[in-house]
Order: sequence, then structure tokens, then C-alpha cells
Amino acid sequence: MIAVLCAMKSELAEVVSRMSEVEVFEHLEREYHLGKIAGRDVVAAECGIGKVASAVVCAMMIEKYHPELLINVGVAGGCRDFENTMDVVIADQLTYHDWNNLVINDQPNGFAHNQYVFESDREINELAVRAFPENCRSRIYVGPIVSGDTFVTLRQDVDRILKDYSEAYACDMESASIAHCCSAYQTGYLILRSLSDIVIRENNGLDFVEFCQRAAAQAAELLVNFIRLYSERK
Repeated sequence: MIAVLCAMKSELAEVVSRMSEVEVFEHLEREYHLGKIAGRDVVAAECGIGKVASAVVCAMMIEKYHPELLINVGVAGGCRDFENTMDVVIADQLTYHDWNNLVINDQPNGFAHNQYVFESDREINELAVRAFPENCRSRIYVGPIVSGDTFVTLRQDVDRILKDYSEAYACDMESASIAHCCSAYQTGYLILRSLSDIVIRENNGLDFVEFCQRAAAQAAELLVNFIRLYSERK
């Protein structure tokens, strides 16, 4: 079985709309949508926003359904000036941008000395890149994503993040904690985020409102393509 975890209802709705034979089950006050995508058994759920919410539901899904692969799909904010809304980032490294490694471990903040850096599977990421349609105008990047319990909307927040995590392509509030949880359970994972906004742009707030739903739909389409390729490989 493949597990799919989304932070928001709008993201989950896009995934569920692409599932067949859907049944809904409740467990510990959380709804799980069981069905099929490209002939594969899939369970999908909304985890809620933030590091704790995402880690809790991620652990619940793994404990209950024992997926061979967990996919976190949805939207994120872009951090780089060469990115555009609707571009896609597949995470190869993940960490927390609100973790102060200097205070805790007397080591510089960043990816190099951080005990909470999580590496995703290169083969899975390459398969996700192949799922990207050739005729799509958006670009796809494989690179680091950072997470924190802050909805990043200001240029100075991005400047602070990039000062310590200059490699980051995107920021969100769940990816790193999901990778953290999957790593602890030794469960394979894929983090696939479509950019709803570019935080450093002046019209960032308007972009998020306009592109959030479109970005969620694009991410869900890539999910379907990926699962089809993943099943063929198996």
C-alpha cells in the first residue's frame, strides 16, 4: 500500500478526486480515504498544518497501514528568485529552519552539521522526475526543502532562512517532520511540492490565493503519474 499525506483539505480533495473505489474510515478522530490510483492500493489523509500535526498523523498512518512508501504531496513557498509559481520541488534533503543548531550543539546552522537532516531516496526522486509531463511549462527541481512552524510571507524571513540554509529551494510547515517520522519508522518517502507562491516577490500574498488550488491540482496529477510509473517498475 502507498500512503499519501496532505496538509490541507484542498490538497487532499485533489488527491481523493483522482482515486477510485474510495471508502472512508475513521481512526482516532481522523478520516482515512482508502481506494486505488493506477490500480494500486492507496490510503490518503489530511494531517493538518505544522510540524507536530504532520508528524502525529504520519506516525498514525504508518502504524495502522504499514505502507511501503509514504508520499507527502501539496504546495510550498518558493525561496529563490529563479523560481516561478507552479514550478515543482522534489526534496532530496530536508531539515528544520527554526531549529537553532548553534545554541543546542554549538555548531553552525545549516545542512552540514545538523543532526536533523533527512536524505530522500535518489531512485524514488528520479522516478518522480520522470512523472513530470514533457509538455508542461512548469519547471521541476530536485533540491532541499526546509520546514518550520511559521507561515513564511516576508522577504526578511526568507533572507534569514537562506542565510543559514542557502541551498533551500522551498519552505513549508510539514515536509521535514514527515521525513523525520518516516526515517524513524524506516519507511520510504517522497516529498513532492508544487510552488503556490514565491515568497520574495512583492505580490506574494496575491499569488498564494490565486495559485494555491492550481498548484495542489498539479501536485496531485504528478502523484498519479508517479504511482503509475512506480507500479510499472514493481
